Amino acid sequence: MGTRQRLFLMIIMISFVLPVYNCYDSFREYFPAFINWLNSHHITYEIIVVDDHSHNSQSVKDLVNAPGCMYLYNEKNSGKGYSVKKGCMVANGEWVVFMDGDFPFDFVVIEKMIPDFLNENIDMIIGDRTQKDSSYPSDLPLMRKMGSRVLSAIAGRFFTGNFFDTQCGIKAFRKPVAADLFGQLTQNRFSFDLEILFLATRKKLKITRVAVLVRHQSNSTVRIFKDGLGMGMALVVIYFNKISGYYKI
Repeated sequence: MGTRQRLFLMIIMISFVLPVYNCYDSFREYFPAFINWLNSHHITYEIIVVDDHSHNSQSVKDLVNAPGCMYLYNEKNSGKGYSVKKGCMVANGEWVVFMDGDFPFDFVVIEKMIPDFLNENIDMIIGDRTQKDSSYPSDLPLMRKMGSRVLSAIAGRFFTGNFFDTQCGIKAFRKPVAADLFGQLTQNRFSFDLEILFLATRKKLKITRVAVLVRHQSNSTVRIFKDGLGMGMALVVIYFNKISGYYKI
């Protein structure tokens, strides 16, 4: 890491928004390591953990009780999109990064984003599992793979300007961009990623992609049929929002 990058990371705050829901084992394993990693890289940060009404919320709250960390709690299960929006709207950093609270990605993805943080022409950075240097487990259920490919093809072709990996769980925004995009969000669950990327491409924001290294996850809150149907319905809602003039482009 160069001197300019180190100086930038010391004087510019980056806000990390972590939505969590019933993933305490993974969160407990990786959250302290994430803080240590940030400190070792001399990053000025705040971490906003948004708990979407987990069963063991007190344990999550106790773990988040650390300098530079904030714990927010949803009184009822409201969805990943709702949780990410809640965190992003109170973030104070010049850049806002949201990433899944079960930490499915190697921390090196943050380091890969640093050159784009320094680029004044970049508005948004997205993790992309289709990038050449990305890697991810190959043992995903067949139905999940097939459903993901179909929805990604439809979304990329007709909604997100050939950005096909809409659902990768790490994205970064300049703070004003995050406030603008999340201020128009209508999708509260997994399909929020798709809507955010749809809005970003419609607004012609400058978007870059970074490769991600995906860890193996023993548990997932993704429900293949229910969440797949939800994504399909979200495409319909987004389309009608578009033609009705709901979005402020």
